[in-house]
This record gives sequence, C-alpha cells and structure tokens, in this order.
Amino acid sequence: MTRPRILVTEPLAAPGLNLLREVAQVEVMLGLSTPALVQKIPEYDALITRNETQVTREVILSGKKLQVIGRAGVGFDSIDLAAATAAGIPVLNVPNGNTTAAAEHTMALLLALIRHLPQAYNSLRAGEWQRRRFVGSELRGKTLGIIGLGRIGSEVAKRARAFGMSLVTTDPYIRPEKAERLGARLVPLPELLREADLITLHVPKTADTYRMIGQRELELVKKTARILNCARGGLIDEAALHQALVKGQVAGAALDVFEEEPPRGNPLLELPNVIYTPHLGGSTQEAQEANSAAIAEQVLKVLSGQEVVSAVNLPQIPEDSAHLRELVHLSEVLGGVHRQAIGGRIRFIEVSLRSEREDTPLGILTNAALKGLLSGTVDTPINLINAPHVAATRGIEVVPSEAELPGPVGFADRGGEGDLLRLRLGTERGMSTVAGTLTMEGELKLLELDGYPVDMTLTPYMLVTSHIDQPGVIGQVGTILGQHGVNIAAMQVGRRQPRGEARMILEIDSPTDEVALAALQKVRGMIWVKQIKNEVRPVTWLAV
Repeated sequence: MTRPRILVTEPLAAPGLNLLREVAQVEVMLGLSTPALVQKIPEYDALITRNETQVTREVILSGKKLQVIGRAGVGFDSIDLAAATAAGIPVLNVPNGNTTAAAEHTMALLLALIRHLPQAYNSLRAGEWQRRRFVGSELRGKTLGIIGLGRIGSEVAKRARAFGMSLVTTDPYIRPEKAERLGARLVPLPELLREADLITLHVPKTADTYRMIGQRELELVKKTARILNCARGGLIDEAALHQALVKGQVAGAALDVFEEEPPRGNPLLELPNVIYTPHLGGSTQEAQEANSAAIAEQVLKVLSGQEVVSAVNLPQIPEDSAHLRELVHLSEVLGGVHRQAIGGRIRFIEVSLRSEREDTPLGILTNAALKGLLSGTVDTPINLINAPHVAATRGIEVVPSEAELPGPVGFADRGGEGDLLRLRLGTERGMSTVAGTLTMEGELKLLELDGYPVDMTLTPYMLVTSHIDQPGVIGQVGTILGQHGVNIAAMQVGRRQPRGEARMILEIDSPTDEVALAALQKVRGMIWVKQIKNEVRPVTWLAV
C-alpha cells in the first residue's frame, strides 16, 4: 500500500514527526515561499504548518491530492478557510495545546508590565541602580478586564483570582453562569473598558474582532489602565494605541502579537511604556511537543479514511460526545433517504432536533443532512465540510429551525421519548419531511417519511412505494420479490386515510434488480417504487 506523502513547512517537535514517519513519507521544507509551495503542493496528501506559511487559495487549488491541512497551534489566520472549505479540505488545529502556555505567558507579561521588569533589567545592565524609578504596583485589589472567556481567558481568570484580583469579562458566546463560576462579572465591552485597571484580550481574529480596540474604545479606559494582547495581531488598532500611549491616555501596554510580524519599523517598539515579546504565547517545550503529537494524530486519522468530525471549518463536536456523533450519522442517513425516496429540486432545508441534551449544535447536523441529500448528485465529492458550500451553489437555503419540534403522528403513543431529528425541505413539488431517532437499543429508526408516520429500522437495503391503499397491493409486492429471490425482513405501511395514498417501506436482505423494480411498478394501484441504499454503520453509542 502506498504511503501518503506529508509536507511539513515549519518546525514540528519530535513526537509529531515520529508519529507521522511511522506510516507516511514526511518531507520537512522550512521557509517555503508561496510560489514555491504552489509548485510543491501537488505532490502531497497533507500539509502541516504553524503560523508563518501562507496557505493561499492558489496553494489550495494547486493541491490536487491534498486531503487535509494541519496547523500545529491554535490560530489559522494564514490559511484561506473559504478556499479549503469549498474544496472539502478539513483544516485542523490544536485548540487546547497552547492553553496553559498562553495563560502563563499572559500572567508573565501582566506582572512584567505592572512591575516594570524589562525597564529595570535594562537599567541595571546599563550600570544604573534606580530603585525609585521602577516602583510598581500590585495585582492584588486591581480589576482585570478579560475580553473573551474561552479556554485561555478562563485559565487567565483562575490565575488572576489567585492573585486577589477582581474580574470583569465580556464575551457574547458565554452565559453569565459560566462567568460567575470563574468569579467574573459579565458586562458589555464599554463597561469593562471603563472599569478595568488591566485589560487582556483572548479572542480569535475575525471580521468582528479585527481592530475591536480602536480610538473610540481607548478613550473609555482609565488613564492608569494598561492593556495586553497575547491573542492575535490586529485585535488592537496599533496606530490608535500608539497615539493613546503617547498622549498618556493609556498608562502602558504589553504585546506578544502584532498585526504585521515581524513588526519592523513599528513605532510601538520605541515607546518606554510598552513591553513586548516575539509571539511567544505558545512557545513552551511542553506545548510544542503536545501540539506536534496532537496534530499528527489528527492528520493521520483523516489520511486513514476516518470521518472528520472536528475541524476549524466545521461545527465542532466535543471529543467525548459519542451520542452527538451518532446523531450526525442519523442526519446524513435521513438526508440520503429523502434524496432517494422523495427527491426533487431542493429550495431550502430546515433541521430540527428535540433532545433532552442541551446545546446540541444544529450546524453539524445540517451539514450531515446536506451531505446525504447531495451525495451522488454532483461531480464534486461531498463531505461534512464542503456540503454547505455546494448546497449554496445549487441555491439551497438553510433556514433556522422551529422553536418547538412536535413528534410525528403517534410518536408518543409508540413510546417515543428519545431524541427526534427531523428534516423539513422545500422542494419544487412543495413541502416534504423525513424524521428519525436513535433508539435505546442503539438502532437508527425512520419515524416519518414525507408526512407519513412509519416505524422502521434504517438498514442498508430498503424499498419505498407510493400506492393506493387497496386490497392486493401488498400481496403482489411480496409475490414479485419472492419470484426474484429478494427476502423481506420487515414491512410497514403508513397511510393518512383508508383507500387513499399510502407509503409502504420494506426492509430487504439484498438489493433489488431493475427487472424486479419494473415488475413492481406495473402492480395495479402502484404510483411509484424506489430502492434505497443506506450507508448505515453499527451504532457505537447506547443510552445509559
């Protein structure tokens, strides 16, 4: 079997390289320019970088064999996510590897800033002894404003509390209860800026956070306040910060990151009330080794054909959420059932979930449903990553789910108390639905098809018919399948009223050939008959 080829363009610690070399051909080429990378990338199945390699759209389009891009760290500013997503290439990072290192570096800069440590060090090296000049302040009793209370922000909060600091935080994605558990008050950004003695940023760089601290925001802070950025360059308007520091509007700043790196000619480097480090937040031996091993493991999983369920350009699934992974599987299968049994041009899709579990991300369930709906209908291979992009190019709109999701007709009567997943689709023929559940026994079940209540285990081979509810139809279907050597394992009929249109679903042990399907289509009262092939794998989760 051919070993995959992996290109590593930035230093990667030994644990990761050793893992990669066990199963792949690994070539380390440091300092590649973008044109050089464009020339080299067609030869490789995977690319692993850190924060300096620019993985542009041209690079991604040139990667004809490229299956995965790994970033041995947290940020991914240097990777064109839109191009990777459109190409269906997962972009992997290591969100937890640098957490402790970045939090500790923040505290180091916080202490160095408030105690004037770099200035005192330089003074002493110059032969001076000026103790009064470098009288500092204590962290105890100060208010720390934490912008972004994610992984790193939370760890900074824990350490700041140990120093006796009061905490305020702003983060649109957390609940007040989480802030309270960490001893912080959740407040709007303007209130944080006005109240904090020290301000530290821990948010990703996005369109919403780019230069989120500018002239207007800096005018709100205390003249004695100090600001730190150990997150991403570009979160602070550096020109506005320079002006505020020169005017005494802000007392000081500590920067580990810059909008342009290296920050050649940056006037902030000339100010006596600014301290700085060269993007060292995650640069500990422990973090580098952990990151290298983690990204190597993730990349190898993708190259071995395992389903991608955790990527930067994919809604996240917690690593320990086996139940959610099965819901993703169910959503994809339901999408495939709709494509094969109902079909039609899709105008929009709405995915709804009724579950006792809180905060289940509908985004990845929608991606999975779209994968099932679109697979085999376009030349592009569809996966969880590029499914929304392909859907958008086909004019399929994703609409928000309804607030309350009732069960299918008779769902509660049949003891339905588990998760209920429903796809509601607008097609050229009108509205259609398909719904299913995960059973307590670890099965995927179909509960609704195009508005008809059913109760069938989803299996690899199934037949679906639309027919007039009249005597003789079911018997003729059984006879024809028997004549063609097709064994029926289970059968159910769903109808809205006697003698009206009905749906029959059959679980069969083997696929049906075209001759048998043609014979079934000729049965009196038959409207249509369709064969469904489901990519059903064994469910690994069982409710407890």
